[in-house]
Amino acid sequence: MKRSLLILAACVCIFTTAVKAGNEPVRAKSDKIWGDNKKKLTYLEGNVRIEQGTTVITSDSTQVDLDQKIATFKDKLRLNSPEIAITADYLEYNFKKKAGTFLRNVIVNRNELKDARGNVTKDGFKLTAENFYFESDTKDFRVQNQGMVVHKDFNGTADQIEYDDPKQELLFTGNATITRPSGERINGDEIEINTKTCSILVKEKARLINEDVTITGDNLNYDYKLKHGVFGNHVIVERAESKNVGGKVTKEHFKLTTVGLYFESGSKNFVTQGKGTLEHKDFAGSAEHIEYNDKLQQMKLKNNAYLKRPKGEEIRGDMITIYIQDKSFTVNNHADINYKVDSDDKDQTQDYKKRKHFP
Repeated sequence: MKRSLLILAACVCIFTTAVKAGNEPVRAKSDKIWGDNKKKLTYLEGNVRIEQGTTVITSDSTQVDLDQKIATFKDKLRLNSPEIAITADYLEYNFKKKAGTFLRNVIVNRNELKDARGNVTKDGFKLTAENFYFESDTKDFRVQNQGMVVHKDFNGTADQIEYDDPKQELLFTGNATITRPSGERINGDEIEINTKTCSILVKEKARLINEDVTITGDNLNYDYKLKHGVFGNHVIVERAESKNVGGKVTKEHFKLTTVGLYFESGSKNFVTQGKGTLEHKDFAGSAEHIEYNDKLQQMKLKNNAYLKRPKGEEIRGDMITIYIQDKSFTVNNHADINYKVDSDDKDQTQDYKKRKHFP
């Protein structure tokens, strides 16, 4: 017979095949085992359990190529290791490489690890995907065709996800989006998260959306535990207009452009790192250093501070403080103002330290 029936019984049966990869043999058992001598295939059905070292794979049905040392699993399959559990509809696993590809409805649970004192040494997280490649020895993995990581401090989605277990680094590539528990979102072409240092690094086309504040820049280095970050190069901050339930404007729109920016997510306060320029319907401004307090709606322009109002009035000083909510400003130290006088069309300059209001 081309297919010789090796064992067909209700009892549990066991066979061992010597796979020299890592000098770890493969042990398999199931309710039924039979083989095809010509194809050199072995079939297992019912309560299948295959072990190699600390890796255990279970399923209802499995096909093993004894020459190639490759097995395919389907029906209630599950891979368990001391740190990771994976379920899926299908798995092709190479016992020589100790690696496999999971397909369809893949769910990965990476367990949290603690040291002897109870301190967390590796964060736990959950991953879902349709195409998942996993290496048992290193615990590294790669997701293709979209996936999502659910972590206590963030959710991450991308077209491709890679994980380096020794470094504890997740790399999200292609339409990458990180969503924080507060609802804050970070987007980029490529986002790298280190769960050990709690850092989020966006190398190109960084974008952060925090309710009514949107910030873009060439790059972003963000600490998701301390909830603050630094944007670099071609930074644009846009604060949208906010209204209360009655439709009254509570916060006005403005736009800021700068070369670098420090931002705090909780308060929405920011500080420029380098010269910045402001655009608001009531004024335009610039300074070497700009600070913004969102709760107070207060903008401080420091060092070579400059303010221009719609009618052409120009104000300069060492520091200009703008109170956006009540439409006023003050100028401190070496303050002057230049404006046109209709009667003789001559420029005038005067002291402007008292608080003034926009027209």
